[in-house]
Parts: sequence; C-alpha cells; structure tokens
Amino acid sequence: MSIIINTQQRQIQISSEELLYIKTIPNKTHKLCFITIDNEYLCRGDLCQFESAYTYLYRCHRSLLVNLKAIKEINKGKKQIIFKESSMKSCFFQDDV
Repeated sequence: MSIIINTQQRQIQISSEELLYIKTIPNKTHKLCFITIDNEYLCRGDLCQFESAYTYLYRCHRSLLVNLKAIKEINKGKKQIIFKESSMKSCFFQDDV
C-alpha cells in the first residue's frame, strides 16, 4: 500500500516499505514531513487524515506517526524508535499520546 502526497513541485508515491515516519513541522500550520529511508518530503496536511486512512501508521506522540512495519527496536529507556532499513534514522516518542 502506498501513500500519495502533493509537494509544492510534484506528486509523490511513497510505499509502506519505504516510509519510516511522518511528523509535523513546529510553528508551521498543517505542514508535514514524510521521512523515508532515503528522502524527506514536505507537504500540507494533517496527521489525523493519514492515521485514519492507513492502519500501519501509529500515533506515538501528538506530532508523530510511525510506520509499524518499519520498526526494528523500541528503546523504552531512551524513548527512541529505531528503524529496520535505516538504523541511522530514529525518532523519539513520549508516553502521553
């Protein structure tokens, strides 16, 4: 299953195997950043629309959706998620979702 997003310049299809997580951009209303294995894409949108449309996305923070299929490890002590395909990329979460 893929997600199609519209950036300012083009329309991009991101596969569920490629997507790591989606985060909001601080101080920018309705701006999202899609983090993939190789790239980052900015577009307008709301996390709620993606959370409800794609069951493999999980909200682990109010400003973050992670791809459950991409998780390699969850470090509860550091509150850090490490991804399978890109161990250099990780994200942090909070317990209060």
